[in-house]
Amino acid sequence: MRSYEDIKGWPAGINVEIKGPSGIIKTVTDQFGIFDMKGLPPGLYEVRPELDEQLYQSPGCGPSAKLENGAVWECKLQISSTGKRK
Repeated sequence: MRSYEDIKGWPAGINVEIKGPSGIIKTVTDQFGIFDMKGLPPGLYEVRPELDEQLYQSPGCGPSAKLENGAVWECKLQISSTGKRK
């Protein structure tokens, strides 16, 4: 699974949660806002950034994203501000 964060100005260091047949896997985006997960088993996946929901929102990707054996799947996560401040 290869996924890209689409966050204007803050792509690096975003925690990402991947839910699938093996349970929950967590990773972090690199300095370019990219994370790359290899060796995931086939099945349905849901990908969501871990965000402060009072400040940001994201629809994520899935859970209808079906990964086939040996396939590459790209998920662009859209993150927007709620307009609220802490």
